[in-house]
Amino acid sequence: METSFNLNVISIGSIGTNLFVGPDLFLTTDEGVSWTPAGDGFVGGQVYDFAVFGANVFVGSDAGVYSSTDTGKNWKWLGLNHQSLSLIVIGTNLFVGSADSGVFLSKDSGLTWSVVSNGLHKIYCSSLRAIRLCTKRLVRLRL
Repeated sequence: METSFNLNVISIGSIGTNLFVGPDLFLTTDEGVSWTPAGDGFVGGQVYDFAVFGANVFVGSDAGVYSSTDTGKNWKWLGLNHQSLSLIVIGTNLFVGSADSGVFLSKDSGLTWSVVSNGLHKIYCSSLRAIRLCTKRLVRLRL
């Protein structure tokens, strides 16, 4: 049985052979042949970005950041109550760019958060990217 959905895809993330899309959270495990809603009961609203660290999938959504350790079957809210537009993992650090409060950092997979955008004049952060140059990493913020 083929199921079709009318989606406007604004974000894509993967872990292993599983592919997620947003803003409506859907998952394919067969290279896009079929799609299913990811995580029965996900209440985070629209999904804007994904990041992966180990077995953790993180999503930035209208309601903040959520994580899943079981390939999207269950989601846990990580306590960051800001519309989260962009995510990036650098080493063991998770950075989140928000629509209303700048950039946040978690060094413990989302258990605790700190603001790392002090001194920036604009606080709307729609994109976080890391560029590796030789052995140094730069974080570019598009505000």
